[in-house]
Amino acid sequence: MRRNFAICIVALALALAAVPVAAQRPTPTVSSAEVEVVTAAQVPGLRATTGTAPGRVRLVLDPKRNPDGTEYAVRELSTGGWVDPFDGALLNVALWGNFSRWGGVRGVEVEMGRSAETAAFSAVARNRAGEVTDASPPAALGGLYKVRQDFFSSALIGVTVLLGLAVFVGLTSRERLRERGAKRHRSRR
Repeated sequence: MRRNFAICIVALALALAAVPVAAQRPTPTVSSAEVEVVTAAQVPGLRATTGTAPGRVRLVLDPKRNPDGTEYAVRELSTGGWVDPFDGALLNVALWGNFSRWGGVRGVEVEMGRSAETAAFSAVARNRAGEVTDASPPAALGGLYKVRQDFFSSALIGVTVLLGLAVFVGLTSRERLRERGAKRHRSRR
């Protein structure tokens, strides 16, 4: 019996020696999946100024500290329309674009139409994960046509005053010439 036991132990030892070590212990696997870190976008700034023609508004985005991959959309608040960054038209859906698509530091111009005297806009930002920020404080501009009209009215008044002054100076010069002529005429007598 001892002999059988010894043979069993030797056979077991030989069997274990024949099995590779890797098969006895599982090796941990390392995953090579990439992880992308996405930061939350910050609420952008927005500035509205008069455009190059009456009824036009120039919108300039301030990206704050948002990374380059951040996209922006701008909404006109009175109509609820979204501004097209390509041509400034108002649309029913938001068109997203990066800072350079929105004209960079030059901005983009929006045609508001003849009936608009005021305009207010708000911007939102979206990061690469698709998370959208709250809306920026409204950027408003008033007197889209009134400012231009006042400018032309002021110019017309200025021209009228200058013409009136010229006529006044001309009349007074004629009166002076008449007075001089009258004095000369009196002195000859």
